[in-house]
Amino acid sequence: MLDDGFKLTTLENIPNSDLETHFGLVSGSAILRSGFISSFKTKIQTFFGGEVQSLDTTFANTRELAVKEMVESAKKLGANGVIGIRFESLRLANGYCEVHVYGSAVKINLF
Repeated sequence: MLDDGFKLTTLENIPNSDLETHFGLVSGSAILRSGFISSFKTKIQTFFGGEVQSLDTTFANTRELAVKEMVESAKKLGANGVIGIRFESLRLANGYCEVHVYGSAVKINLF
């Protein structure tokens, strides 16, 4: 859930609500590149093993931007939620990562 009451879920419905309108598919995508220093750290961490925190941060930021784009698209339709959310992500060459998110925009009434 977002601060403004907008609902997001991977479920096919939102508990304790009635579906008023189904607007259809909405999506968002973002591509970000980690900086030079982060890329250098990633190469070192990859060589020695373990979690690569700089990539985690880049993916988290990319995912956040993609979700924001999807929510903005849904709000333009008059939706107050997105159901059935799915993510696709890809690490591209040279430190770029892409995230695509999609779901069904809906207007619901909570009870």
